[in-house]
Amino acid sequence: MRKLILALFTCLSFIVFTSCTTEDIDDTSTILGEWTLTSWTVDAPIDLNNDGTPQSEFSPGCLTDSTINFMDVSNATVFFSSEVTYNTRMENGKVIFMTSCSTDSDRMPTLGEYTINNNSVMIDLEGEAMVLTLSGNTLTMTVPNGFIAKDIDTFETTVMQDITYIFTR
Repeated sequence: MRKLILALFTCLSFIVFTSCTTEDIDDTSTILGEWTLTSWTVDAPIDLNNDGTPQSEFSPGCLTDSTINFMDVSNATVFFSSEVTYNTRMENGKVIFMTSCSTDSDRMPTLGEYTINNNSVMIDLEGEAMVLTLSGNTLTMTVPNGFIAKDIDTFETTVMQDITYIFTR
């Protein structure tokens, strides 16, 4: 019986010590710290500032102070500094965009747990999952159909496309 317990302990010890690879440790150490939203992109160019030049990449704008902070090997906070809505209206046959930002000084970061699998980072925020891709000093998060603009009068969706948030150290 004693040999069986010793053999079982040895096997369990082997599993515990080999389940954490140096790759896992390296992945965690490369992500720790604060990441700031530096830009966001959409799939198809839009003329968000109504200057006649559609573009796909934008500065953070209302979301300037938005961050993700990886505090330790499993906990992170996500903070979006504003709630942004996009509206449109037709003017002389052209779509005109209007942006509204709702910033509240009482906004707080949301705490969540994260895991890393190769270069994919998943953050669980109260049951809602965010999936980001890590590449060097850049974290990207694509939200399918996350950019939505609605007609200011009818509230019908006029533009819907993927949005990608880009965070850097």
